Amino acid sequence: MVIFFLQELHHQVLCPAIGWTPNFHAYTVRRIVAREHVNPNDETEEERSKRTRSILKSREDECWTGPNRSTALNVFFQPLYIGGALANEDTILIGDLYYGRDDDSPCLLQYVQDFGCWWSHTIQVEPSSEEPPSGGSVAILTSGRGACPPDDSGGILRYCKSVKELVNPSDASDASDPSKTSWWAIVNKEWRAKQNKQGMSNPFTFDMEAHRRAMKGALSQPLAKRSTEYLRAANFDRDSNRFGSAIGTGGSHQELKTIVTDPTELCAVCGVTAGLMLCSGCRSIGFCCRDHQLEYWPKYKTACKATQAKAKPTPSNKTSTKKRGKK
Repeated sequence: MVIFFLQELHHQVLCPAIGWTPNFHAYTVRRIVAREHVNPNDETEEERSKRTRSILKSREDECWTGPNRSTALNVFFQPLYIGGALANEDTILIGDLYYGRDDDSPCLLQYVQDFGCWWSHTIQVEPSSEEPPSGGSVAILTSGRGACPPDDSGGILRYCKSVKELVNPSDASDASDPSKTSWWAIVNKEWRAKQNKQGMSNPFTFDMEAHRRAMKGALSQPLAKRSTEYLRAANFDRDSNRFGSAIGTGGSHQELKTIVTDPTELCAVCGVTAGLMLCSGCRSIGFCCRDHQLEYWPKYKTACKATQAKAKPTPSNKTSTKKRGKK
């Protein structure tokens, strides 16, 4: 079983899988109640209103989770949209949201990226009996469709308007023809200068291999330092409405060069830094899965036992006490 903290889920799985820029915008996650698939024509106005109130009430009872010390520019929307309370993402596992429910239905999570644009996603968490493919890590991307909208593209309404202009322009221009300058004028104006522009070579295609490479790289990198989102914002030139040179996962060139050296913060076999479990014996080395632990055990068991022996108190270190009798 993979143990993901919500911080790892966002930075190392969801961002590379979808295409969002990690450590840039504020984000949040909460559990939601599964919605019944009801045909609106089969219920009265009163029944529809009652069901809507019930859904909203159930969501009010769930706590939002995210970076509680974010320095993202759009974090000031937090009190307006989700209130002041925000549970700490790096202390909560995805399993904490999944377990403790009254039924066996899939667990649904609402994942919001960018409080300003409010890109809301629904994540379905459920157990699977399928065997992971060979060579798979703690997270596997199996499919996808359509490119990720650009960061800071104004939310779903503005993005859909731009896409509509590319596909079916409102006037008689040639905006729908990629061989025409009018088509590229829309792309350059709306998307070219955005942070995650690499994924926007074509807004209607999904590059599976590119996203798989991005996820593999993110899973083997150190997590961004907390409260460094402002470093990406500082790289933005408001006069030209463009970002400067590319910056690393943590928000700066220096952090891009950071290498994980602590053996408890990466898998000893594959180098993955997310979803780790420590050796139950010595607690001084990490593994992403049981198979990798068994694979590495023959070459590590001597060091593991030596570490355990070193940690045990020696007789000379023990405090001796004597009973004192009455005279």
